Amino acid sequence: MLCPNWGLQAIALLLISGIQNIEELMMKVEWATLLFFGALFILMEGLGELGLIDAIGTATSDAISDFPDESRKVGPGGPPFPPPLSRCARGHRSWAL
Repeated sequence: MLCPNWGLQAIALLLISGIQNIEELMMKVEWATLLFFGALFILMEGLGELGLIDAIGTATSDAISDFPDESRKVGPGGPPFPPPLSRCARGHRSWAL
């Protein structure tokens, strides 16, 4: 939540920084990036309010829990990831060297 006097704080920061030309500062701002992230935050908040984020999380959790416990483990005690070279097709170069 924004502090009630955030505008005064922003003006104080501009005065302290010694910026003489506010128009030059505004030209340096990446407006497209700011608008993108602003729209992204609005979209994510809307999806959260609709319950879509929770639905995706629940569906993912259910899909993972459908597999046996042994196949969900990665590393010691479970199947290695990535698969060892011996499981790859003959003659096929694998990134899992």
